[in-house]
Amino acid sequence: MAAAAPPSAANSPSATIEKIMVAKPAQGYWNYAREFLSAAEVINRSEPGECLIPKYYLVCHALELGLKAFLNHKGISVKVLRSKKYGHDLRALFSLARQLGLRKEFHYTSAQWRAIRNLYSHYHSKSFEYLKVGYKTWPPYQVIQSAVAELLGGISPAIRGRAGLR
Repeated sequence: MAAAAPPSAANSPSATIEKIMVAKPAQGYWNYAREFLSAAEVINRSEPGECLIPKYYLVCHALELGLKAFLNHKGISVKVLRSKKYGHDLRALFSLARQLGLRKEFHYTSAQWRAIRNLYSHYHSKSFEYLKVGYKTWPPYQVIQSAVAELLGGISPAIRGRAGLR
């Protein structure tokens, strides 16, 4: 029996996501954020008390991309979002997003806000990617995971349309 032919590159899911990223960067950022959050959720379901560092990295990366989706939707260019000033700096991205009305889309709790702030320096210093010797304190995983899920849910209608098309 002959093996099935591979899907053409033009019709592959990654090609579709790349087209969205080029045509509508805010939607592309949102899609990527959802993918990273989904990966963290898969790990958490299969290994709830394990793989903490990868889960925190994936959730923080989803947060970064979600904030970039919101900011790009509000008119901030991809070039600016990739700049050294914003890049992977959750503090700078969150600050600008709040200035541009993020609270209207994402009604985070005080616990979620503390969790996000707690992760600023860990994510920016890449301590989830590279060994940094010393004691670390992270917020409960479920608090940060729920914050990112609610952020993506809150900004989704504006970015993806009311139908929520992907």
